[in-house]
Amino acid sequence: MANTILYPFGVAAEAPTGVILNELVEVQNTLYSLADWAFKGGTNYLNSAFRSVLFFPTSTSGVCGLRIGTADGTDEYFETPIYYIGNSSTYDLTFSAGIVDSSSNRYPSLCFFNENYEYGSYWGQTAAPRTVTGSTETWKYVRMSFPASKLLDAYLIDNITGRVLFDGSTISADAIKTKERFLESEYIPSSWKPNSRGDFIGWSFGTTDTPSTSQRNDITRPYFRRVGINATDLPFSIGKVVQLPSNQTLSIEFSVGGVDSDMMLRLLNPSTGTASYYSANANPRTVSINSATWTHLQLYFRTENYANCYIKDVTNNVMLWEGAASPA
Repeated sequence: MANTILYPFGVAAEAPTGVILNELVEVQNTLYSLADWAFKGGTNYLNSAFRSVLFFPTSTSGVCGLRIGTADGTDEYFETPIYYIGNSSTYDLTFSAGIVDSSSNRYPSLCFFNENYEYGSYWGQTAAPRTVTGSTETWKYVRMSFPASKLLDAYLIDNITGRVLFDGSTISADAIKTKERFLESEYIPSSWKPNSRGDFIGWSFGTTDTPSTSQRNDITRPYFRRVGINATDLPFSIGKVVQLPSNQTLSIEFSVGGVDSDMMLRLLNPSTGTASYYSANANPRTVSINSATWTHLQLYFRTENYANCYIKDVTNNVMLWEGAASPA
C-alpha cells in the first residue's frame, strides 16, 4: 500500500491535478502515517521509509555503522522500509540507489538482517542497477540506503515473486518519516533505541573507540552507533538534550564521572543552530551559562561512568539530568 499512489477518483489512466490531487496526497499521507499501526503484529513489513538514517557497512564480517542525522554539507540519505525475504530458500533481488558507489564507501548499499533485525551482510551499489542472489537461511530481511536526492530513481525488485518492493518514484517525500520515528520502529532491536531515560547508550559522534571532537561546535553533528552480529558497542554515550530556564545567567555544575578532557558538556541553541562546549577538565566542574545564548545542554560521557554523571542547575538548586546505575 505504501508504495502505490492512490487515484480513487476519475479515469484510472489519468493522474488527477489541482485540488483533487492535493486532497489525494493528504489521504495517502494519512495512510502512510497509519502503516505502522495497521501492520503491527502482522506479516506485511512495508513499514516506512526514513529520512536522515544511513546504514553504512564498515567491514565484510557483520559490522555496520548506523548514522542518525545529517551534518551540514553532507548528503542526506534515506532508508527504505524493511522487507521480509524469508518465504523462499534463496533471494534474487535487483536494486538501484540511483548512483554507483565509486569511492568504496560501502554505501549506498543493500543491507541484510536476521530474524531479530540485527545487521549481518550487504551488497554494495557497484553497478546501478545491480542484481544479487543468495541464501535466506540466515538473512530474513533487507533494506536499502540511497541518497535523498535520488528518491525518484531508487527501487528494489524481488525477482522471485516479481514484486516491486520499493519504487521511489511513487513515494511522496512528505510521507517519509523522520529519524525519530525510525528509533521508535518495531523493526529494529531495542538496544539501538534510547533507553528508558531518553539517553543514547552506546552511541557517539563517530564510529571508533576514540572520543569524537567534531560535535563541539557543530550542532548538526549526527549520532553514530556500531551495529551488527559481530559488532561491539562503542564505549561512549550521549545524554538526552535538556532545556534551561529562559533568559538567566546560571551556575551549572556537571560531572562525567571523573576528570576527562575528551568528554564534555555540550551547549546548544537549536533556534540559532549553534553549539559550544565545556570539557570535563575538573570533576565536578562548575561553569556560568547565559540561557539567552545557550538554551539547551547535553552531556557526552563514557558509558562506564553513567551512574556518576549529572548536570545540575546550582542557581535554582535543580538537578537537570543525571545518569543511573543501569544503562537500560
